[in-house]
Amino acid sequence: MKKLFQINFTQSNPPKLSPAERKQQIQANLEQEKQRGYTQLTELCRLGEIDAAKHLASRNSRWGYEIIDGVVFEKLEEET
Repeated sequence: MKKLFQINFTQSNPPKLSPAERKQQIQANLEQEKQRGYTQLTELCRLGEIDAAKHLASRNSRWGYEIIDGVVFEKLEEET
């Protein structure tokens, strides 16, 4: 949270996003996070830190990746 003296009251507020624009922005952020996660996982596997990669993948299941034999794979969605 900003301190009161750090706020510029003469600066205009950013435009409000429509629900469709907000949904698109959220989707873009999630995709960017997923890509960064893939990069981290592949780097850990490359360094031989397979257990660390598996742990990171399980902690961040929203990325949708799993580690099998030291290789990063995208999880297939299971039918329920």
